[in-house]
This record gives sequence, C-alpha cells and structure tokens, in this order.
Amino acid sequence: MSVLPNASFNQRHAERQRKRRLLFGGVFLLVLLFPVSVWFASSAARQHKKAQIELDHMTTQINQFSEIGQYFAEFEKSQSLLMGLVDEAERQGLSVHQWSVRSIELSKIETRRQEAAFYLSSIGRDEKQFFIPELVEIRVVNPRDDIFKLYQDSMDLLELTLKGQYYSRSDS
Repeated sequence: MSVLPNASFNQRHAERQRKRRLLFGGVFLLVLLFPVSVWFASSAARQHKKAQIELDHMTTQINQFSEIGQYFAEFEKSQSLLMGLVDEAERQGLSVHQWSVRSIELSKIETRRQEAAFYLSSIGRDEKQFFIPELVEIRVVNPRDDIFKLYQDSMDLLELTLKGQYYSRSDS
C-alpha cells in the first residue's frame, strides 16, 4: 500500500511540474512575442503614416488635375469662340491675308500744328484702314504755348510721338 500514496504523490508532482512548465513556457513565449508585437505595431504605425502622406499627396494631385481640367475646358470653349469669330470675320471679308501691317514709329518729331493734324487724321479708322496705337504723345515745344489754342505770339510747333501698328486693306 505504500506504493499507492507514492504513485499519487508522483502523479501530483508530475502534474505540478507539467503545469509549471506550461506556465513558464507561456510566460517565456509572451516575453519573446512582446518585442515582436511591439515591432509589428510600430512598423504598422510607420506604414500608416507613410500611406497617409501618400494619400494627401495624391489628393493634392487630383485637385490640381481637376483645376487643370477646368482650365482646359475653358480654353477649349475660348478656342471654339475664337475660331467662330475668325470664320465670321472671313465671311465678312476681313481675312488676315487681306490686310497689310506697317509699324509706325515717329519719335519726338517737331512739326507744325497743321502737319500734326494731318498725321493724326491719316491714322483714322474706316473700312480700309485703322491704327492700333501703343503710344501717342503730343507736347508743345515752347512751355509758354498752349496745346489746344494757338495764340498770336505762339511758335506753332508741337512735338509728336506716334508708335503702333497701321493696318491697311490690300486690294488682292
């Protein structure tokens, strides 16, 4: 009978040993897995941050492409309107090929009022000619003179500057 209590003691001892080994094994496994899980968590956090930055960048690009698309649509609309105007101008005989262009540049020439009036009237607009000025300047030569009125003792001289493009219709 002494064998039975020893067997029971041995079984209990073996059972406790097995539980201790399982407990130590579990703790050991947790100790090993904790740093690995921390590493995985920090890696996942870095990847999330990187993905968020990429998402923000892509969202910005999408917004920019959307704006470019809007500008392009406006450009196409303007281009279509312009082509319509060009077609209408050609139907009305205003083709670019029917006009000759001359650059006019008179820089500070001294001239009498009548000659200045001739220059200014010759750049008037009608169906055969027009002038697109960049600069028109009229000054009196003598500071005592008036640009709008000619007095008896005036010098009758003006300083004239004209700069621009003169368009005249070709007969071709």
